[in-house]
Amino acid sequence: MDAGGDPLAALDPASAARLIVARSRTSTDTVSTKAVANGPLVHLPAGDAQLTVSADYSRSSSNLRGDDATTDIGAVSRSVAGISVNASLPITSANQGVLPFLGQLSLNGTFGMSDVSKYGKLLNSNLGLTWSPARPVQVSASITETRTAPDITQLTNPLLTAPNTPFFDFTTGATVSVTSLLGGNPNLAPERRRAMSLGVALQPIKDNEFRLTLDYVDTQIDNQAGTLGSVTPAFQAAFPDLFARDVAGRLISVDLRPVNLARERERKLRATVSLQTALGPAPAAAPPPAKDAPPPRPPKERPSIYVNFTTNFRFDDHLTLRDGLPSLDLLDGATISGTGGRPRWDVDGTIAGSYGPVNLGINGRLQGPTRIKSDLASSDLKFSGRTWLVLYSFVDIDKMLHRPWTKQLSVQFTVENLLNDRIDVRDRNGATPNRFQAAYLDPLGRSIRLGFRKLF
Repeated sequence: MDAGGDPLAALDPASAARLIVARSRTSTDTVSTKAVANGPLVHLPAGDAQLTVSADYSRSSSNLRGDDATTDIGAVSRSVAGISVNASLPITSANQGVLPFLGQLSLNGTFGMSDVSKYGKLLNSNLGLTWSPARPVQVSASITETRTAPDITQLTNPLLTAPNTPFFDFTTGATVSVTSLLGGNPNLAPERRRAMSLGVALQPIKDNEFRLTLDYVDTQIDNQAGTLGSVTPAFQAAFPDLFARDVAGRLISVDLRPVNLARERERKLRATVSLQTALGPAPAAAPPPAKDAPPPRPPKERPSIYVNFTTNFRFDDHLTLRDGLPSLDLLDGATISGTGGRPRWDVDGTIAGSYGPVNLGINGRLQGPTRIKSDLASSDLKFSGRTWLVLYSFVDIDKMLHRPWTKQLSVQFTVENLLNDRIDVRDRNGATPNRFQAAYLDPLGRSIRLGFRKLF
């Protein structure tokens, strides 16, 4: 098939015969163990200083067998031995009469080290402060640094070659048929993440699980593993070896294996509203049973509700593909996946309730529109926002029918994408480029699942 032809046209017999180029099988086994010890370290005027020490060990092995030398890499193993120490130090305490005008103030810190085969010793730390000047208010601040090795599957996934893959080339503004390479990258470096946060939480009603939280979060990620799901001029310049073109300049091959991206920095404001409560009056306390009387029946269970909404508003989100290159603004025209940029705002929420054996809820995600900017009208794409809702229910049959066969039996019913809402994509001319039709971006749309779960 011609690379510039219709990517959805029927394959010729020669191309069809080459669809299966290799067979491989991967099996991964993991064994892990963990030990934790905690208790008071020393008594301070404001209370006991608490210390927690934990140690863990895990070993994973991935065995990859294929038809040829490119996919048959044999067994790859990884061992991880880690230790962490956490300490919490009370500084002031109104309850203990230690500087009571400052309220409750405490410091906490965690230091950990993981020894990962091939990657050596990776250090992690967290320093935090919690201050409650008055009962309904709590202020917190923290600095967290983590270093994480890539998942073993990102290193060992078999190399797969998929010819005749529809792929949008942002440098030409056209969808072409290419050969895509998928699999793992054994040369991935560990990721380093540094997050600083400052937040305030309010609990306005005493003895009620209603909370309002506002956090400012500044995150920088170095060497994160990412897959470049498109070919833009910036990607072509930073990773020229991942994209191959013929003598006419047409894209013919793309390498979609993960690579390390130099640096990403995101600054955002996160607000959360949560509520968890039982409905109706609390049952009256039962009088003590008479001597030799059967135990009283448990009080009738009250219905309960749970509500949680979290919204993120991003001030900036810049990505540097490689050191020395200019950063890309993911909030204003740049992309990683090729199917939209990073939304300026999004909202995640859950409303759920339970009564007796029945649990019912709906969770969802709303996100704003995004854009991929280009000087070419056919590559300058606008992506609509989206409302994604999931309706779910869970029924514990054992609470309805007390029979031996109903023990640990439950029924689940789920409707995903309840509104059948899909992202709409338009270029500067008002057209939808091939590969960006709604059914391509979300082939399922609304889906309904019914499940039965039984534990023996």
